[in-house]
Amino acid sequence: ALKDVPSLQLTILKDEVYTNEEMGENVRHIKIRFFSTTWFGVDIWNEADIYIPTTIPPERRGYGAMTHADKYDYDGSQYSIYYGFGERTALLADIPVMICNCKIPAQSYGYQGETELARSFRTLMMDDGNVEREIAYPLTKIYIRALTAFSTLDAAQKPTKFITAGSSKRGLTQWVLTAV
Repeated sequence: ALKDVPSLQLTILKDEVYTNEEMGENVRHIKIRFFSTTWFGVDIWNEADIYIPTTIPPERRGYGAMTHADKYDYDGSQYSIYYGFGERTALLADIPVMICNCKIPAQSYGYQGETELARSFRTLMMDDGNVEREIAYPLTKIYIRALTAFSTLDAAQKPTKFITAGSSKRGLTQWVLTAV
């Protein structure tokens, strides 16, 4: 069911082609929204931005890269993980790149943020033995759903081989994702 395309309820929020001024190359930007999973009674929806070079060499077709970001800019700087990393990496590597806002809505569980939620649920897991409380569990599902959505996009050449990245909670998720 994780790779069931109709259950994604995939919506394209934006689809545009423009020129990257710095590199002078055209890039297609598609923003999507999709249903990821239900975790302890909360439906989790996520959004992602996909940057696609308008020309993908034949030997690069079928590849894609994905990482997570939840902000457009960090530390008030002009650097954007979406445009600075996503768009540039897509153009430099000649492959589609997805930047997924793969978050769990901690406030829906009564917590201020994911770290607090993860810490509390990990304590509950140690008490009741329910391994589904480990935050890597829903995050892995979210990543699988994001990659499934990514692989359905004709414009992205329907990638089937992925490079994924993450740090902290999503770093742990990479280990679980590789094993699934």
